[in-house]
Formats: sequence, structure tokens, C-alpha cells
Amino acid sequence: MSYLASEPTNRDRIRGLVFDDSNDPASEYLADERYDMLLARYPDDWRLAAIAAAKRIIGFIADRPVAIGSDGDSIRWSDKRVTKLEGVITDLIAELDSEGYGQVLTITERFLTGATVGGDQWS
Repeated sequence: MSYLASEPTNRDRIRGLVFDDSNDPASEYLADERYDMLLARYPDDWRLAAIAAAKRIIGFIADRPVAIGSDGDSIRWSDKRVTKLEGVITDLIAELDSEGYGQVLTITERFLTGATVGGDQWS
């Protein structure tokens, strides 16, 4: 793991957003290679890779308790970390939506395609 707080790379930006910035390989959620794979999968926009990373980390958090009592009966789960990551996902999706990323253009007026259908008529 190699997180730099100045976040010079998209991998660092994503690590910072998803709270995977401890620089401790034993406590990281995803390895650098996983972030690089997600960035390669979504080359058009690093935010899509960040959303995918956040979803994976939510899965890890949901599967792991944050504390287990010494008697084994007391287990505590953390919804706060998941809630924060869900907020990151919501913010990134809102950014993408505001830029029109991935939206469908619908034309509601007649338009010419440039192809003639006969004589002086156009389609």
C-alpha cells in the first residue's frame, strides 16, 4: 500500500475518499493492484472506479464485526463506516449526473438525418 496524502494519483484520490489510507498493509481494505484494476476497468472516469471500490469495501465492512467480546457473545458492527461510504457513492454519482455522464440524449423534434427518401424529401 502506498497512499500519499497529497493525492497525486487517482489511486490516492480513491484511497482518500474511501478511508483506505492507513498505509498499513495489514489493515487496508484493498491492495494497490485492486485499485489499479478498477482504474483500468473504468478508464473514462476515475470516479466510476471509486464507486466500485466503495461498494467492495462496504461488502468487507458488512461481513466483519468491529469488536468481539472476550466471551464471544458480544459482537459490535459499525453502520457509521458504511453510511460514510454510501455518502461517498451518492456524492460521486451526483457529480457524474451533473456532468451528463452516461445519459441518453432524446430528440423530441423532427430532424433530418441527411438521407433522401425520394425526390426532394428527406428523412
